[in-house]
Amino acid sequence: RLSEMVRALKARVVKGLALIEVGLDFSDQDIDQISRQQLRAELGEMVADACNLADTFEGTKRRQDGYLVAMVGRPNVGKSTLFNALLGEDRAIVTPIPGTTRDSIEGLTTWSGEAIRLVDTAGIRQTDDPIEIAGIERTTRALLEADVVLAIFDCSAAWCDDDRAAIDLLSGENVLVVFNKVDLARRLDRSKLESVGASVEVSALTGSGVDKVKRAAAELLPVRRDVDGVGITRERHYDCLSCAIRSGQNAVGLIDAGEPDECVAAELQAGLGALGEMLGEGVEEDVLDSIFSDFCIGK
Repeated sequence: RLSEMVRALKARVVKGLALIEVGLDFSDQDIDQISRQQLRAELGEMVADACNLADTFEGTKRRQDGYLVAMVGRPNVGKSTLFNALLGEDRAIVTPIPGTTRDSIEGLTTWSGEAIRLVDTAGIRQTDDPIEIAGIERTTRALLEADVVLAIFDCSAAWCDDDRAAIDLLSGENVLVVFNKVDLARRLDRSKLESVGASVEVSALTGSGVDKVKRAAAELLPVRRDVDGVGITRERHYDCLSCAIRSGQNAVGLIDAGEPDECVAAELQAGLGALGEMLGEGVEEDVLDSIFSDFCIGK
């Protein structure tokens, strides 16, 4: 199906190039002058279709490699315990000592049929420890890359400045607030978190609510953009499509600027070559085949 879609893009470029080449190479024949607006429209449709297909790359690649779900919170809110519970295995070291997790720990799992890369990050707090500072910097990077962020807060502890520091790192609509340790007496002022995002309660220690966290996080995953059920997963395919898109856009720009047909043809040749490379097919004869099939040349 992907090959069919790329061949359709290629056919549009071939048609446009043939319209130009027939005027350049067979000017002595009795052929009507091409309409630049017709050519521009043809190329515009090709660029739009190619862009739609190229836009599937990021989402499809994420789905294949796993969506990134990052956990953030101050030390001792139970991130590592919840991390282990969500994975179903003991990956992170769990101790009552604040700052035990100083580096990012990653595990692979599946939620609602989607591959998940779950990351337990270093606890957010004010510290002079260079190792912890480096870990917090990695936490910040993980949050920027994450598809979903689990913001963990300890229901059994009063609000503190480190909780505020964790909130300050959050942005966007991909945040799920997780109130942990609901099996203990509740002391947290939840009103400070009302505007952060959707929330769910859990006890990582007992396992209560763990499935709710998985389901709620899965609902926040970005929707994959497919075109008729097709998405590209290979970076080589994405690069080829990107080249074809740039060439098509450049050709449209040259047409709008009134530049010579030779310049437009050069851009289309580059785009045609990129699509041929994506398909693993040669393109040397395609334009001539189109010319001799669509025009009365040499008769």
